Amino acid sequence: MSQGGTEFVKVGRFGKTHGHEGGIRVQVAEAYEQALLNATVLFATVGGHPAPFFLEKTLLSNPLVLKFEDIGKKEEAQPLIGQDILMRSTDLELEEAEDFHLLEGFILDEASTGEIGPIIRIEEYPQQIMATVRYGEREVLVPLHEAFIEAIDPEGKRVLMDLPEGLLEL
Repeated sequence: MSQGGTEFVKVGRFGKTHGHEGGIRVQVAEAYEQALLNATVLFATVGGHPAPFFLEKTLLSNPLVLKFEDIGKKEEAQPLIGQDILMRSTDLELEEAEDFHLLEGFILDEASTGEIGPIIRIEEYPQQIMATVRYGEREVLVPLHEAFIEAIDPEGKRVLMDLPEGLLEL
């Protein structure tokens, strides 16, 4: 989903309310858990557009229960129940090698050419983290660099990348 040039990525879903002061349970994809916990703002679709909800604090960690600014009562949190949790793609950076390993089994899509193939494994090289991708009858190495990653869809298990021309032909 995008709005005004900003790409949003679904990272989870809002669950039931918790307590009487507006806390709400959240279910988040493992790949995005740390990014969500470090975030100051999450988004939910309101009126067909992503609306910001500013995090006030974490009430519980298991299950994960969050408290948002401007939501002070259980009734004020109820419209979020069942809504997708969105984050700006710019707020999601896979920085740690172990985060990238979560992409094994995902399908790699290239922005201009479409589906490339499945990510078979993630390998750490001294200067770069690489994905081994089945491309036709062969395996190719693709650098997992934030400059190339456009979006990650954890539910659809897909990674959209804008790769340099000719990279797949090496």
